[in-house]
Amino acid sequence: LQEGIGMVENKRQQQLLRTEFEYLKREGDSRDMPFLYGDAGLTENLHLISFLRRPDIDGFVLCTLSSVAFNVTWDPYSRAPTMTDIDDTVTAYFGIDIDKAGSTYDYSRNHVFETSQFNEFVIALQNATRGGKGMVVQMELNVVDNSHWGVQGGRKVNVTWLYLGRAFEWESQLPEDVRAEASVPSKNPQDLPGKKSKFPAFPNFPTAMLRYSPAQANLLSDLAGWIVKENREKFCRTLGC
Repeated sequence: LQEGIGMVENKRQQQLLRTEFEYLKREGDSRDMPFLYGDAGLTENLHLISFLRRPDIDGFVLCTLSSVAFNVTWDPYSRAPTMTDIDDTVTAYFGIDIDKAGSTYDYSRNHVFETSQFNEFVIALQNATRGGKGMVVQMELNVVDNSHWGVQGGRKVNVTWLYLGRAFEWESQLPEDVRAEASVPSKNPQDLPGKKSKFPAFPNFPTAMLRYSPAQANLLSDLAGWIVKENREKFCRTLGC
């Protein structure tokens, strides 16, 4: 349990985040061992590993909402990813750890997909972005053994993966006043509305953002729903609709 909990080392952070709690020990346990609680995002955000621990599940849908806008200009065959190219939780699933040493979260044990398939996955995401209907990729991925999480490798799973980002066709259909606030003219998904906009950084809102205005929540919901509908065939292959 202790290995699965992210550590917040700074005392001031502990006080601000209120991460210090008293807890009940098991009956007969005489040990008095302080440790820090944290949410699941400190080790694994999507609960993908929970799916993979069940060998009878051979297909599922994943959705990544990240503050890291996806980089379509990066060539995965020429260099490794960085924290500004793609969300670090995604790379970790392919055994590529891009986090800085000493981070308060740890994704280094989350390798569950064959690393050799990562470049193909990235190119598929880039092509989907350029298509204008959202970043939705459907791939058959090879599962590798992960003894830490109890995942059995040597099998394949069908994954439909949505990485939420700009969808250019959706933007073109917005009312002019909304489009002026929620998008920018360029076709680069890393170009996002600025701080003076009603929707700064839309749709790649910071994941620590816990309060949305009604307009922000409705716009994000509309984008996500539109992407699912436009990619209905891919989702239905997995969900059986």
